[in-house]
Amino acid sequence: MPADRPGSGHDRYRERLAALLSDVALVEAIDEAGDRHGWWPAERPWVRMYGRFQPDDEPFVTLLFEADTEPQLICHVEVFATRPPPPDGRVTWAVERAEGWFRVTPFPSDDALPALSAVLAHPGRRTVVRYRPGSRCTIRFEAADGRVQFAKVLRDHTGERGHINGQILWQAALRNELEFAVARPERWDPETRTLWQQGISGVPLTARHLEAGGTSLAHRMGRAAASLPQSRVQPQVVYDLASHFGRSVRYAADLSARVPRLAGTVDTLIQELAQGQAGVEARSLRPIHGSLSRTQWVDGTSHLGLIDFDKLAYGDPEFDVAAFLTELDYDRLEVDQIKSAFLSSYEAVAGPLDHRLLNLYAAHERLEKALKSARAVRPDGDARAERHLESALAEFAEPTR
Repeated sequence: MPADRPGSGHDRYRERLAALLSDVALVEAIDEAGDRHGWWPAERPWVRMYGRFQPDDEPFVTLLFEADTEPQLICHVEVFATRPPPPDGRVTWAVERAEGWFRVTPFPSDDALPALSAVLAHPGRRTVVRYRPGSRCTIRFEAADGRVQFAKVLRDHTGERGHINGQILWQAALRNELEFAVARPERWDPETRTLWQQGISGVPLTARHLEAGGTSLAHRMGRAAASLPQSRVQPQVVYDLASHFGRSVRYAADLSARVPRLAGTVDTLIQELAQGQAGVEARSLRPIHGSLSRTQWVDGTSHLGLIDFDKLAYGDPEFDVAAFLTELDYDRLEVDQIKSAFLSSYEAVAGPLDHRLLNLYAAHERLEKALKSARAVRPDGDARAERHLESALAEFAEPTR
């Protein structure tokens, strides 16, 4: 394998990334920051929830930590190669360690989400279920009577479309067109850039649930998901193969810049994607989720629920299926049987899929996984990205599933 070209982010930061695999120094900095400013008690059980590596930026690493306490504690840790400048108006704390300069910021201080504090003041027991600093935050509120609401705070106004999508799906559910429950939409608040909706009764599905449920659960999920393209839902946008190719071209440029030695493989993949797209015949588009994965499912007492319809669109059902199947690429017993069960049940409801198109979309998804690996806070992120690229290229040599 050729060595990294000069300027490769992983080559420049490999030792620091290896050191950052351990949370010891990071948690020490979090504890010290809390002690100095009175943000939280010492020796909390802090757990890393999110990380991103951006070798050409400062900070070059962004991390998110959570302490499973009552009340919930969250903090944002940025890692700089050089001493960071004083923040504008934010309360932070910085300290130098061998891995770099650590800057600790307590939640909910976030310049891109200035309305967070106001939204968090909403009545009810609150739990942050997903937070991406500088981008978005989803909060669960449980009222005293057990009623559950979700608020998604965004850095822009994309939540308005999410609210419209929620209304479209709610009407389809009332017409009994969907074999899954959807969240009842409440409102879009442009002032705080917050999307409000009710919760779905049930338990969010984890990889462990899917492993335990096996093919039986996968069959249920496949049939439920397939009801969407069979419905009369009319999305406002189109997310077709051409859109996916444009997205993949952007991902390819980003990945090649991050890991220059993979540029040749990336170019080969883009050529294969272009040739594959040229061979696809025009066809009618149908309603699709647009970002289907195991993490969007809720297992209710009587039926499944499906959430996160921000990307509801007219598209190819093959994309939803490819997105779901490629997300299951983890080492679990009987994963092939689970994939087969989902696919066969989906086709039993939605009709036969074009398996060549399914493979093509799977290749697009594996390119995205390669980029995510290159962005991960891992010293072997470039090697993991290369393996995903090889898997993407293998889709063009695979026989029809």
